[in-house]
Amino acid sequence: MAKDLEPGTLAYREYELFVPNAPDATVAITLGDLEQDTPAARFARKTGATHYGLVSILNVPHAPDYPFVWSLHDTVLALTSSHIGAPVDRTLRQTIGRLLGVFFHEIRGVAPELSEMKLTVANDASPH
Repeated sequence: MAKDLEPGTLAYREYELFVPNAPDATVAITLGDLEQDTPAARFARKTGATHYGLVSILNVPHAPDYPFVWSLHDTVLALTSSHIGAPVDRTLRQTIGRLLGVFFHEIRGVAPELSEMKLTVANDASPH
């Protein structure tokens, strides 16, 4: 995925994911630049996010083909499908939330304010 990074990607990490029958399952997470003119950055600005990035599920059969957008609104973390009508599964949302906590800690040199946050993962698919 590294070659397909969105313009303005400030940080990128991949995490192995245990999925039966998918030994190479990976979650890729990015931190994006709100100043970029990309669909995800425009969405994040429109919803009032302070930070945003993308989450991709790689090498998993039947996984979403397109990344989720994560966005931070004060201390609420929202995960939104980049395709209308494709909700984020509850278990997947919880897994991604935990991995985002790890990601925020690992990128503290780029965005130290993220590693210091106490986050709550929103229950719905979009911020209000």
